[in-house]
Amino acid sequence: MNPMQSAPKDRPILLDVGCPWLVYGHWCECSGKWVYANLCQETHSEGAIEVWFENEHEKNPKGWLLIPGKIK
Repeated sequence: MNPMQSAPKDRPILLDVGCPWLVYGHWCECSGKWVYANLCQETHSEGAIEVWFENEHEKNPKGWLLIPGKIK
């Protein structure tokens, strides 16, 4: 895991925001924070599972990695 001080702010990267998995994220110039896609799900009373993404913002992620296969 790379330290956040070295994270590129001009491309999508994988972020460690404390979830059990890495998340897809990008620097947001307007908020001055990292924005990432958080996968959510909910089970309805009839048993159907609904899945969606929510955007979250994080000021201090723990670390980052390049996306595998992504060209610099």
